[in-house]
Amino acid sequence: MSIQVVVLGAGGHALSVADAAESSGLEVVGFVKGKSDEGHGSIAHPAIELSEVRIDEVLFTLGIGSNQARRRAYFSLVSEYPLAKFATIIHRTAWVSSSAQIGEASVVLSHASIGPQATLGIGGVLNTGSSLDHQSKLGDFGFLGPGARAAGAVTIGDDAFVGINASLVPGITIGNMSVVGAHSLVLADVPDRCKVFGAPATIRSSKPVDEKHRTPNKPWLRWPVSREPDSGNDVRKTAPERN
Repeated sequence: MSIQVVVLGAGGHALSVADAAESSGLEVVGFVKGKSDEGHGSIAHPAIELSEVRIDEVLFTLGIGSNQARRRAYFSLVSEYPLAKFATIIHRTAWVSSSAQIGEASVVLSHASIGPQATLGIGGVLNTGSSLDHQSKLGDFGFLGPGARAAGAVTIGDDAFVGINASLVPGITIGNMSVVGAHSLVLADVPDRCKVFGAPATIRSSKPVDEKHRTPNKPWLRWPVSREPDSGNDVRKTAPERN
């Protein structure tokens, strides 16, 4: 019997995550729409509500491109269903070193690679064809866009976003919640909450560091996650313990 997966999110990124899950032998049973998915058209798999899901029989995965929305979705679910479990999704064409560390609820899409002693944080995303080289780190809910390259010993902070085909030279640090524009070449450290782009990349804007921006205080789901299934059973009581 195959392992069943429910995708949180219903936009284009969710389709890529579902494809990666199915490539590795998992069965995608549906997508849960959030507030950020309003207005999206039909998708290949059915849209479902949490009230239809037995928490103890499925794994969840994060199919959400926005770092902040992905963070909110993760904490919205675990705050109400602390025993819910998340799958780590790795496309069958991706390469992951045996010494790499992969966080819960992270996603590695097709032809991406993670080098020796590299670390991918909770809810992190390596998009199609991206690479996180040896001893590098992508923080919690960070995003490495399609074709982006992080060379060796690069640190990318929590909630940071690296755009399509950007290149990060060895040993630099990209700060928390910072954004690197598409096709940029980053040669030096980037502070927290900055936007940089260009070749070489330069800082184009910045915001004061404020931890409240990373607090999941906005609900992601369109309905309260405490809603019970129609059967009257409390799925939180039947869920297995988290490791």
